[in-house]
Amino acid sequence: MTPIIVPDTDRPTLQWLAKAPPELVQQLAAAIGAAAVPQRTSLAARLGEVRLPEGGPGAQQITDALLGVNSFRFSHGQTVEETVEGLARSQSLSLGDEERVRLREHMAALLHQRPLEVVAKAIDLRSEQDRLFHLSRIYTDARPVYGDDADLDPVGYVSFHILKIDHYEDGDYRSFRVALDDEDLDNLRDSVDRAVRKRGSLHRYMQERHIPLIDVEVD
Repeated sequence: MTPIIVPDTDRPTLQWLAKAPPELVQQLAAAIGAAAVPQRTSLAARLGEVRLPEGGPGAQQITDALLGVNSFRFSHGQTVEETVEGLARSQSLSLGDEERVRLREHMAALLHQRPLEVVAKAIDLRSEQDRLFHLSRIYTDARPVYGDDADLDPVGYVSFHILKIDHYEDGDYRSFRVALDDEDLDNLRDSVDRAVRKRGSLHRYMQERHIPLIDVEVD
């Protein structure tokens, strides 16, 4: 099994989990398993009910690290055992041999919890896109139009808009801009309005059938 390269943000948390007492890991696993609705926020809330030692990671950090590992598992089509083995072999983690054995045991107990699996799967599905939206902004501008004689007043003006979209692509933060005229702006508004109505219809349909929305956003 190929060792996993652990992101810098998750290394302290995973190293802490390898060294944590087994009783504490059992409490964490039980807290995750007790999450009634599989939501990112509910996972963190449940973990927040566990008494965590001072100086270690908080509930949100533990949630993010576990979701990151499980999302990696889904994106690479691995079993829990395969991912745990790759994690235990990772040279990204500063651990001794005994700590790597405990990491296998601790991560297997945590990653098998169904609420964690469901939220991680939802994150993987949502992220399976070439680009992920971050922010948008529309700039409105007007430019004067002059005749042949530039010393005379403008004969008119043109109005246009610039749609700026910030997004993530291949792990990088990028932006692009698109010019819009007034008709384009109206069409864009109509498309957004229609998408909002479809969202409401879809939510009602799912709620009537008691299918929960899996919210993967962080507050």
